[in-house]
Amino acid sequence: MRQLGRASQLLLAVAVCSLCAVLSSPTYSHPGAEHKLSHLNARIEQQPNSQSAYIQRAALYTRTGKYVLAEQDFATAKNLGDAYLASYELGAYYFKISDYPSAIRQFDSYLAHYPNHYPSLEYRAKAYEKVGEIEQAFKDFGVFLQQSPYTNPGHYLAVARIALSLPHQKDPLADAINILDDGLSKTGNSPQLQAFAIELELRRGFFSQAIARQESLREMTSASPQWHVEMADILVKSLQQDQALNHLKQGQHKLATYKNTPARQKLLLRIEKMQHAIEAAS
Repeated sequence: MRQLGRASQLLLAVAVCSLCAVLSSPTYSHPGAEHKLSHLNARIEQQPNSQSAYIQRAALYTRTGKYVLAEQDFATAKNLGDAYLASYELGAYYFKISDYPSAIRQFDSYLAHYPNHYPSLEYRAKAYEKVGEIEQAFKDFGVFLQQSPYTNPGHYLAVARIALSLPHQKDPLADAINILDDGLSKTGNSPQLQAFAIELELRRGFFSQAIARQESLREMTSASPQWHVEMADILVKSLQQDQALNHLKQGQHKLATYKNTPARQKLLLRIEKMQHAIEAAS
C-alpha cells in the first residue's frame, strides 16, 4: 500500500479529530436547539441566579431528550424563585416521560395562577385521558376549545372520541357529532372531521346526512377517485347499489387517466372488489 505523504497524514489526522469531536458532542435533532443552548449557557454564566434561564434550558433539555440535565435545571430553578413558575415546563417534562399524575399536579399548580393558560389546559386534558379520568379530560378540553384561539381539527377529533366513552350520556353519538360540527364551523370543512362525522352518521343509521357530508367534500377533493370510492361505500351501506356502482365506475375511469402507482393500483383493486360484491348481492 502506498504510504501517505506528511501533508496528507496531517490532513487525515485533523479530519479524524474533527470527526471525533462531532461524535462526542451532544446532538440536537431540533433545528436551532444547539444555538439556543449556547445562548442559554452564556446567559446562565452571566446571570447565575436567573430562574427563567434555568427553566428555559430545562425545557430545551426536555424537548431534546436530555432528561437528567432537565431534572437538574428544574431543581435549580425551583430554588431561585417561586416554584410554580417552573410548573408548566416541569409538567411538560413529566408528560414527556409518561409520569402523568405528576404532570397533572404541575399543571394544577400553574393553572391556579394562570387559569387561562391554554397549553396547560390542553396538556392536562391529555394527561387526564392517559390515566383514564375521561370526565376530567372532557372538561379541560371543553374549556380549551371554548377559550383558545389556537384550535385545530385534531382537537375536536380528540374531544369527540372522548365524548363517545363518557358514562351516563343519553346520546353519545349525537354529542360527538355536535362537537365535530362545532369544529367544522370554526376550522373550516375539514376532511378529517367530516370523515369521522360520516362514520358516526352511518353508525346511527343517518344515511342521508352521511351522503350530504361526503358531497360537501366533492369540490375540495376535485371529486378524486378516492372520493368516489368513499361515496360508493356510503351508498352501499344505505342500500343504493346502482348509485354506488356509478360512482365506482367514475372512480375507475379517473384512475385510468392517472399514472399507475402502488397506491392507485390498490384503490383500483378495491373498486373491482366492491363491484363484484355489489353484483353478487344483486
